[in-house]
Amino acid sequence: PWKQRLSKFKQGLTQGAKMKLLFTVMALRGIDPKTQGHLISHQIFDGDGIFLAKQGYRMQSAGLGYKDYETPSAADVMVNAFRRYLNVAARQTQDMGMDSMARAVLPDNSHNGGYNDDMLRSTMLDRYESHTKHCPICKSALERGQAKERRLGIVQTALLGACGASSTALAGLGICALATTLAIPGSVFAITAGLVAATSGAAFGVSKQKALISKKNQQFVFEDYVHADKN
Repeated sequence: PWKQRLSKFKQGLTQGAKMKLLFTVMALRGIDPKTQGHLISHQIFDGDGIFLAKQGYRMQSAGLGYKDYETPSAADVMVNAFRRYLNVAARQTQDMGMDSMARAVLPDNSHNGGYNDDMLRSTMLDRYESHTKHCPICKSALERGQAKERRLGIVQTALLGACGASSTALAGLGICALATTLAIPGSVFAITAGLVAATSGAAFGVSKQKALISKKNQQFVFEDYVHADKN
């Protein structure tokens, strides 16, 4: 059976050969492994981002800070050291006049600090400002996707115009056939109807492709995180 042959083929591959095969399949499907790795990281961090924002707001409202946590284990030493470093870096950022950036990691104890319970999810889970525009891999992928989306939009508009024109022509032929004694060959009706079907079908296909590209582009800007939708 083909499943057994496939299993033997996989077992005979080295780890390097398996990775090359995986990258080849991804390339054939138009998937950039580097870009995909970044998008997978977003999916992981998005879930953490919501939790940490809510937790930060509750601590901020109660006037609590990281020192209020019980951190007795040796594993907490580096965490506390990083928190102290972050506080120093945030204060220096404030001294440079970039208060909004500093408050993201060093909020005050008011409701105007770095956390806000009614923060827009598009802000909380932003991907463009926090990553894409600074990452050459993701920025390039987004620009290519946006260019493709624009091209598909132009093609879609042209096809819709052609569909409208052929539909009008078909309707005109029908009126002429009914209202006049002019003999119109059946082949003319068939060709015109074929044009209507072809252009409308092509426009629908391009529309679906454009929607797919738009959804992919949105992954580099903002994608809402719904835990119930995750596997």
